[in-house]
Amino acid sequence: VGGTFTSIGGVAVGNLAAWNGTSWLTTAACNGPVTALGVRNGLALTQYQLFVAGSFTAVGVTSAQHIARYTASTATWAAMGTGLPGNSGRASEPLQLAVKP
Repeated sequence: VGGTFTSIGGVAVGNLAAWNGTSWLTTAACNGPVTALGVRNGLALTQYQLFVAGSFTAVGVTSAQHIARYTASTATWAAMGTGLPGNSGRASEPLQLAVKP
């Protein structure tokens, strides 16, 4: 789940968290609000990719201009090209992401 929050269910997070079926988990922190999420499923549960977008410039230690991708099979975050354009230092705050299979 993404948004503008620093804790969920008593767990410290940075605008992004995961639910494992019984409790909330911290993920890499985004240094700004997350306004959109998208998932591309793979053949196995560990092959999914999570796409996040919002008013951030980093996810964890990865620089990413308002959009980033998490690949479960390698447990890594990556920037999406040069990112999305900002507006006076603030992202255009996408509200939806469409992910092709």
